[in-house]
Amino acid sequence: MKVKHLIYTLLIITIGGFITYRIISNKGKNDDSKKFNDKKSPTTVNGLVIKTATFDNNLALSGSIEANEQVEIHSEVSGIVEGIFFNEGTNVTKGQVLLKVNDIELKAQLRQALTREDLAAENARRAKLLLQKEAISQEEADVAKADLASAQAQSQLIRAQISKTSVRAPFSGKIGLRNISPGTYITPTVLVAKLVN
Repeated sequence: MKVKHLIYTLLIITIGGFITYRIISNKGKNDDSKKFNDKKSPTTVNGLVIKTATFDNNLALSGSIEANEQVEIHSEVSGIVEGIFFNEGTNVTKGQVLLKVNDIELKAQLRQALTREDLAAENARRAKLLLQKEAISQEEADVAKADLASAQAQSQLIRAQISKTSVRAPFSGKIGLRNISPGTYITPTVLVAKLVN
């Protein structure tokens, strides 16, 4: 029985010691946390009072502006400027005639070419009739037809050159300062003006 009592006593002492240790341990932790909380300074808090206000959505920026389209106006043919049909700094429309180059010589060449074309057409008509009557060979009829085609091509070429004497605006926009005056001898390298859209 003594052994049994001894075991019970040891058990009770061990459990009591464990409980005492836990109580002392927890008390020490509470004392440390109290010391820590006591030493800690109060927290500083910043506040802001919100008020309604108008918000401007304006930005001030620096930059450069580039045109959507811009071109330097030049004449395709050389000659004396007869007329300028635009004012500096004004808006022009696409296809508007800006200037006219003298085309008297080209018109004379066109009349000459049309006369040759008429003669070649008459020769081709006669050759066709003579070929039907077998009075000429097929070769002579082909030569007359080729002469007519050549004369027509020459007339078209001169008409194209005459149309180039009128310089037109390639697109609508604002035309800048002109670098020529009526009576100026112009070549394809001479800048007439700048057109900007």
